[in-house]
Amino acid sequence: MKRLLWILLTIGLFVHKANGQKSEVSIDRAMSLSRMADFYYTAHNYEKAIEQEKKALDMKSVLYGIHSLEYATSAFNLAKYYYDRGMEGEIECNPSDFIYATEYAKKSMAIIKDTVLFEMKGLDYNSRYQLWQNVNTIFDSTFPSYVAKNPNDSILSDLYNIILFSKGITWRRDGGINTMCWKEIQNALGENDIAIEFISPVVPSNDNMVFYALTLKKGYRCPKMTRLFDIFQFKDSLKSCSSKVEKGQKIGNMVWNPLNNELIGIENVYFSATHVLNNMPIEYMPITDTETYSDRYCMIRVSSTQEIANNKKRNHFNKAILFGGLQYEAIEAKGEDRMERSGFEPLPNTGEEVAEIANVFEKRHIDYKVYSGDEGTEELFKSLSGSSVDILHLATHGKYIVNNDVGVYHNGDEALTNSILVFSGVNKRSTSSFEQDDGIVTALDISQMVFGNLDLISLSACESALGEYGIDDSIMGLQRGFKIAGANTILMSIDKVDDEATRILMVEFYRNLMSGKTKHQSLKDAQKHLRKVENGKYDKPEYWASFIMLDGLN
Repeated sequence: MKRLLWILLTIGLFVHKANGQKSEVSIDRAMSLSRMADFYYTAHNYEKAIEQEKKALDMKSVLYGIHSLEYATSAFNLAKYYYDRGMEGEIECNPSDFIYATEYAKKSMAIIKDTVLFEMKGLDYNSRYQLWQNVNTIFDSTFPSYVAKNPNDSILSDLYNIILFSKGITWRRDGGINTMCWKEIQNALGENDIAIEFISPVVPSNDNMVFYALTLKKGYRCPKMTRLFDIFQFKDSLKSCSSKVEKGQKIGNMVWNPLNNELIGIENVYFSATHVLNNMPIEYMPITDTETYSDRYCMIRVSSTQEIANNKKRNHFNKAILFGGLQYEAIEAKGEDRMERSGFEPLPNTGEEVAEIANVFEKRHIDYKVYSGDEGTEELFKSLSGSSVDILHLATHGKYIVNNDVGVYHNGDEALTNSILVFSGVNKRSTSSFEQDDGIVTALDISQMVFGNLDLISLSACESALGEYGIDDSIMGLQRGFKIAGANTILMSIDKVDDEATRILMVEFYRNLMSGKTKHQSLKDAQKHLRKVENGKYDKPEYWASFIMLDGLN
């Protein structure tokens, strides 16, 4: 554990405290050789860089062994040096350089993965997250950037498997143990399905974040990699937009147009988002003025494409808990504006919302309990940990507190405290420090609960899908908290939502779900219903496209 926590966040040497029997001179010499190799590499003198790093590799094999992280670091450096030397010749490139580069890269990844698996045994979630934070630069940035320049079958397969490995660590309570490979996902796909892992590695040479799609279909001999855009192109493109519609079309074009050939003949699109794409309803982006991507395809957002292989058939819902119409001892609502789920004002429609949903459950003979008024406290919510609840519906205020440290990745605990839900009596208590029983529940609080039987959590609240970007460029927020706690499917919002429109959408969603439709189809049909209410009163995307569903596969 200590060794891993000392790993630098850039590709370089792993700092290691030598034991008394090893020569400090030899260790210093090995470090010096690697530093010299990096110097030559920066100067594009690949011959010397390879020569020095090979000497360092041989020395580290004696000092630490060939399965050590120190050895893995030098091996990966050699992969970079060989690859860039091979590319330098352009037309007269040396094929053997690419063979050596691939061999060293694969060897390095295998060593690091095995070491991380061993080190993570017995650790809690936050300890695993912190440990992974110290090695993920190679996995989530440098290695994907290397693969993008050298996308052969073997290395693409390794990259997809590494992404699955990383998300198994960061999204699951038992993370670090899941070693699923891409072929298992491929076997679970239908003939008209596609699995997409969006990734956004930062190119080490220029700090530019580049977005790629790793795609997988039935019959593929390995995953495919498609470049989409870089973060500078993305930001520049959106600056010129004069309307939300134009912005949506440009985002849709950047994300989906490069994949047009991949989507031919496809019906079901399973995708796992990354970075800014987590905070955007890319499944609802417009293709034309009358058609969205969700109209053309069945777009299913997943935390990881391994959920396709993990998917289980839904059993009958037995028990539901609903929170709504909560009494916050609140200040008066502001004017006639119904977009009020961003503060702690009363939410009168949430009481009607849970009452109507409860009526749907009653007709289907589902055991349910509604908590409203001053009943829906933080203490009561936390008491649900470990209980057998199938559906949990929370109609209350949600908020993501924006972190001003842009670009800074906090550890798991810190990041999870910035996404909150509020409960009864919140305005009677101090809310400045998120103390115990203050009426505020953070994503961190939720992550420490147990919801192993929870098949569906509906977060009928503002900004419930938002959060900080984690080390794997996915979201550290309420959705992460509930997934760590064991929840299966999450229905959540990416924006401030209208109180009345949300009530209509949620009630219709449950009517559809209780009639036997899948979760995904239930939401899709509820959105269509909402858009037709009162001759299109809620037809704008800010009403119907604010809610997204994660892992709604059943």
